[in-house]
Amino acid sequence: MASQSYAEVLYSAISNKEDCAYDLNVLNETFMSSDYEFFNSYVIEKNEKKKVLKEITGLNEEVRNFLYTLVDNNEFKNFTQIIKEFNTIFLNEKNIIIVNIEVAKNLTNSLRKEVIDNLETKLNAFVVLKENINPVIIGGIKIQYKDYLIDNSIVTYLNNLEKEIRKEVL
Repeated sequence: MASQSYAEVLYSAISNKEDCAYDLNVLNETFMSSDYEFFNSYVIEKNEKKKVLKEITGLNEEVRNFLYTLVDNNEFKNFTQIIKEFNTIFLNEKNIIIVNIEVAKNLTNSLRKEVIDNLETKLNAFVVLKENINPVIIGGIKIQYKDYLIDNSIVTYLNNLEKEIRKEVL
């Protein structure tokens, strides 16, 4: 729950939410791809940690101050979860929904636009489409957003058909 509180305070305190969201997500990816135990260590002095953060060039000052707060409060271990919560708040406020789709092959630009347009109409929101290619599904599409999954893939249809046939035979 601390992560949610930090995210809410951060979101309400910053002035340029888009720039800060960008900086936070770049930092999160960087920290996830490297060992950021340095910032969680109780052996390393807080001032040493802040020196490292101060040397990150191009970082929004509000973000830097937030990172200092995490260091001061020994909460850097929650950084990834805080950013996840921050992103949820940001996307909700901007009425943006991230939709993951799974298809057997790349969509054409016109089909991609049609999928986005249909989803935006249905969801009454701006849609950011993330496309995953999975030849195993044979054809059709799987659509996942928030807690919803719509599976109109051929492989699922065939699996369901096989189950129905097995029921009839047995």
